[in-house]
Amino acid sequence: MIRRLKSCTLLLVVVLMLSSAASAQETAAKDAAPSGPSVRHLLKFVVKELEGGKVINSREYSTYLAGGSKETAGTSSIRTGSKVPIPVSYEPKQPNFAQITYIDIGVNIDIRGDRVEDGKLYCFIKAEITSIDTSASAESSTFPKVVRQNVWNSPVFAPLGKPITLFSSDDVASKRTMQLELTATEVK
Repeated sequence: MIRRLKSCTLLLVVVLMLSSAASAQETAAKDAAPSGPSVRHLLKFVVKELEGGKVINSREYSTYLAGGSKETAGTSSIRTGSKVPIPVSYEPKQPNFAQITYIDIGVNIDIRGDRVEDGKLYCFIKAEITSIDTSASAESSTFPKVVRQNVWNSPVFAPLGKPITLFSSDDVASKRTMQLELTATEVK
């Protein structure tokens, strides 16, 4: 009788250990499996250059942003432009030995986070728009080109399906204004 009780107790302990180990493996597998984003958004950016209130130039950029919980919120980046050579030093007696560095000219947009509250997309956006001054006074200068730069970063609440001007700044040397507009739409 005692032997049978010991055997049953031993069998019960082994069964409990195996079931808890299997449960732990199941939980670990669930934790390791990436939970896909619950929502994706298409973000359309428009960079506008205005003079006297009229758009004189505009460029469009698009990307997708995956969203979900705070842990699965996505990031996205847009990079477009050129590397432009800029002379750092110049020897008139040896013009072929000028030292040159390269700077990035173009558009960089970084987006982080993604959740929707009250029909608005919440995310953090950093935008950098860099260009070379092509005005007549800049072209005649003996110095390296003047680089125009607009850098903005801010948390953003953007209504879904409607364009919103995120950032706007005036050019310090002219009457032009640079704006960044966003239209966010949910992708199903």
